[in-house]
Amino acid sequence: MAQTLTKFSDALTVRRKGLTFLVSVQFTTENPELSAKVANQHAHAYIQAQITDRVDYSLAARDFLQSQLKQARQSLTRNNQALQVYIEQNADRLAAEAGSDEILKLAEQLRATTLSLGVDERSLELGQIGIEQNDWSMLADNLGDTALQSLLDQRSTLSRRLNGASEGGSEAFDLAEGLEAINLQIKDRRQIVVANLQGEVSQSLDTRRSIIESIQGEVFQGELSAQTLSDIYELQQEAQIAQRQYDQLISRMRDVEAQAVLQMASSRLVSEAIVPSRASFPNVKLVLAVAALGALALGTGVALLKEFYFGSVTSSSQLSNIVPLQVSTVVPKVRSQKGSVAIADRVVTEPMSEFSEAFRKLRASVDHGIVSQPGQAQVILVTSAVPEEGKSTTALSLARTYAQARNGPYSLMLIYVIPTSRNFLVKSLHIA
Repeated sequence: MAQTLTKFSDALTVRRKGLTFLVSVQFTTENPELSAKVANQHAHAYIQAQITDRVDYSLAARDFLQSQLKQARQSLTRNNQALQVYIEQNADRLAAEAGSDEILKLAEQLRATTLSLGVDERSLELGQIGIEQNDWSMLADNLGDTALQSLLDQRSTLSRRLNGASEGGSEAFDLAEGLEAINLQIKDRRQIVVANLQGEVSQSLDTRRSIIESIQGEVFQGELSAQTLSDIYELQQEAQIAQRQYDQLISRMRDVEAQAVLQMASSRLVSEAIVPSRASFPNVKLVLAVAALGALALGTGVALLKEFYFGSVTSSSQLSNIVPLQVSTVVPKVRSQKGSVAIADRVVTEPMSEFSEAFRKLRASVDHGIVSQPGQAQVILVTSAVPEEGKSTTALSLARTYAQARNGPYSLMLIYVIPTSRNFLVKSLHIA
């Protein structure tokens, strides 16, 4: 799986076009149709992912607002009930402060309604328990419905008769049908009684709420103490603030839900990928051009290496094989240092060096190769193919080698001075 994803990632190229907002998607395969298809699918998947992300973000915001809305609803209910509970608990005191007989009457009605509401709620609760436990007697006793009690009595009578009837007889069959019909009537009556009781509870709640609102209206018209007014105002403000917060959350949640439905991607597909007419790789022209340049550079490098390092003369035996002449000696390469003596002076200053030994060999070879007559001078010509190859240094070093030889001949060096070697000779011969 990881290897497949790696290959897919290597084949996919997503690149921004310069400094624009255009993004190109390319997919490289051996199949042109597959390349275009995958590139288009990737672009569509990216756009769809944008929409999905925005919708998910909006839905997450909606879910958060719903949780906040639940808390706001509870706070609103609690604050609204707080004012009603305050008025209900302090109805007599409020009536005394306001000096209103109407508030006293409303307070009596409120107590009676609250008592009746408690009885109805208790009966409804016990009735629900009886329904859950299938205890019909408990249900009839708590609901107090004569019709339901009559149906239960009939059901009990039919059950006793059915138990005493012969099994499989016509009487037993008729009693079973009658018992089933009675059970259906009991179920229907139970639902009707429970619905009526729920309606009575709801009506009692509405009556109680109406009485409290009436007391509240009467209280605001009377003369109340500063402490009472402060308490009522605080409770009213808390209820109003909770109502505003609840309304704002409701409005915001509806806006977020609408945004989740109307979300659009911030990008769009400008042009779908088409099937390529030619392969993108390898680029034959580019490969040939690079290969030609590489071959040229490689050939040049090999030629330079052969010329300066591997292809030149590196030993006297190699030189003797190349040139059909006798090789007298090989002069080592010596680099001159700034401020030091001339190279030719090393024959004198460094007589035991390899450089000095090379010229002593050259002198011996010259002496051996020249047949001279007594009293006859010999001429040694030192030349080169190109300038600045060391003719002057060689001639001067050889002359000094002859001069140092014991019982050696006198040496006279004649040099044809060219402009490029004038300064060198002046320095080497110590000519002021």
